[in-house]
Amino acid sequence: MRGTTLITLAVPEGVVMAADDLVYEYELETGKATPLERGARKVYAMGSILIGSSNTMRCSCSGRLVSKDEPQESIDVSIEYKFEDWIVDFIRERRGATDSSPKVFADALYQRMLDTFKPVEIMLEYGGWKDYKPGDRLVNYLVAGYASNYKNLQLLEIGAEYMEGRRLRYLGPLQHETNSAWSMKQPKDVYFGEDECFLKALDGIEPQSGVGQREASKCLATTANLFPRMPKALRELTANAVALVKVEAEFNPNKVGTTVNAAILDRVTKRHYLATF
Repeated sequence: MRGTTLITLAVPEGVVMAADDLVYEYELETGKATPLERGARKVYAMGSILIGSSNTMRCSCSGRLVSKDEPQESIDVSIEYKFEDWIVDFIRERRGATDSSPKVFADALYQRMLDTFKPVEIMLEYGGWKDYKPGDRLVNYLVAGYASNYKNLQLLEIGAEYMEGRRLRYLGPLQHETNSAWSMKQPKDVYFGEDECFLKALDGIEPQSGVGQREASKCLATTANLFPRMPKALRELTANAVALVKVEAEFNPNKVGTTVNAAILDRVTKRHYLATF
């Protein structure tokens, strides 16, 4: 099972992370995507940190594996993984941490990923793993946030890729490039997952552009009602992020859900918000 679109946008007033709610099944041989589950939350917040994923893999399996190369060799292995449960448990454990900086949080998340997917490495060694091809992401995570002084925004990427030779390649935590044109150090916009349709909207191509403008206008009215004290620039940023996901959902409905969850960090008030659109 796979997740879909995750968008992260930033301005000096704060940062927004938005994602749709769909999980779909992908058939490697045919390339067909079949929606399986709606209502999946892919963005979360803790203090001055946002966490998101565009790949909400589900896995529940256990048993004894026999090596294809050495039939006399076998091993017991099991893994339980559902992103929503997994990340909530991790956030709960981190609430008492003495250092709550994004980098320390991302380092701990990276280690948790290594520990969680060790069984997958064993499964690969013993003959394969699900419907992925080399280069595919099994999981990916984005950590966005500020240290305690709320001075500079950090955006860190973590992931695991399926590689040739029956192995995983772990990525991160990778600090995303900053946009030097801004007066403050801010990461550039980051997109993960399905993006073909909303990139057309950003380029002004119709009908995607018109849908994006319509959705941004609707969302801006909603954010004004929900968050009247939020800086205008941050409300507009939230509307734009949500609109881009909704554009992708309209033109790519088998892979992107129409409901969008957003996590917002307000650097001015030093608060985070969660909202559904």
